[in-house]
Amino acid sequence: MSIWQLLRMLVKLFFGYRQHVRGMDNLRSATAHMNAIEAILDAYRRGDYESALKAAEQLKDRPEHAASYFFFTGTMLMNLGRLEEAESFLRRNVTSAPDSKRKALGYGSLGQLLLEGNRIDEAVQCFKTSLTYWPNRGSAYRDLAEAALRSGNDSAAAVEYARLAVREDGARENPTGTPQGQEVCNLNLGEDLATLAWAVAADSQDREQVDSLVNQAIPLVTTAVSTSAQVHYHSGRAYLALGDEERSAMHFAEAARIDPHGMWGRSARKMADGVPA
Repeated sequence: MSIWQLLRMLVKLFFGYRQHVRGMDNLRSATAHMNAIEAILDAYRRGDYESALKAAEQLKDRPEHAASYFFFTGTMLMNLGRLEEAESFLRRNVTSAPDSKRKALGYGSLGQLLLEGNRIDEAVQCFKTSLTYWPNRGSAYRDLAEAALRSGNDSAAAVEYARLAVREDGARENPTGTPQGQEVCNLNLGEDLATLAWAVAADSQDREQVDSLVNQAIPLVTTAVSTSAQVHYHSGRAYLALGDEERSAMHFAEAARIDPHGMWGRSARKMADGVPA
């Protein structure tokens, strides 16, 4: 999910800003911003979306932090299943994002919410808009692959988009040289690989390739509840497309166990109950 890319960007901006900042008030504002985001991400990483939502309130009353407030609040509401409220915040985020990359991430998150509501055509438009603001971003290609899979009628396009995502994110080096930067790279690549596994299963039924992709994806995402559950959900969809109901059920059960309060856990429970999600 683009939340990790936003974190990476904000960390880089913060440390660059500290070198040039003038005045203690500005420094305090920037530090408070990063402290709030660290609290949000700590709760989000654990799958505690209610606590993350409360932490986002720290950003509410500072106009310079409006885009972050809208983004994180909308993302947590989406995970909690409060889609109508989430959409309002994420639409405000894309109009207030201060630069092209944050607009790209905003449109990506808005598209994910629309996809969750089965508004596939609108979601695809958001993902394509995201690419105009940040060309060749792997996660946007991954999102387009998922949209193609959910539409159910273009598995070949899904494979193409997912391979682009893996290629872009697999070639992207850790930009900060920190463990946190590497975590972001791993999480993005893990999502891409699991989506590619689903696409390959739907398109060519290549069991060996699906096994390989799933086995690569899962170890990359163990540090974050939502992303880990997403990878298991997509893996479950892959094995379901292969007709392996036992393996599929195992992955759906794991996604539901890992993320009981989030969108991927809910989607996995629906699939386990025979309701397409």
